[in-house]
Amino acid sequence: MSDISLKSIIKETSIIEEEFPGYKGFIVTVAYPGRNALSDARKSATVEKINRRTQQVQQEFDEDKFLEKFVSLAIKGWKGLKVSYLQEIALVDAEGLDPEDEIPYSNDNAYVLVKNSPAFDNWITEMSTDLENFTKSS
Repeated sequence: MSDISLKSIIKETSIIEEEFPGYKGFIVTVAYPGRNALSDARKSATVEKINRRTQQVQQEFDEDKFLEKFVSLAIKGWKGLKVSYLQEIALVDAEGLDPEDEIPYSNDNAYVLVKNSPAFDNWITEMSTDLENFTKSS
């Protein structure tokens, strides 16, 4: 019997590349953020404030701050996001843009896309938090 320590083999995170369903060539690099990182993101998005009326400490959750941290944990990049695809998954003003032009990945672009595209938000949340996506054998 071997003496295996889970501490030495458990991974905090893992990264995969997946195509966004229905959008050929739009490949997203998705990370499994892990329990500790998600917990830290939730904690940093929770602030304590004093209620002036009751003089009691209240906790408030800043959804935008959490979303910003979650996006930076879960999305590590993308390629192939065309303007024409963006027009189908978010409300955009693409006048004067070539539908075949690609939108470059940046953390800010990823945050804006998740915030403004329910379809992409749901997909990235499901992909990044479902451990099975990261444990498939090659």
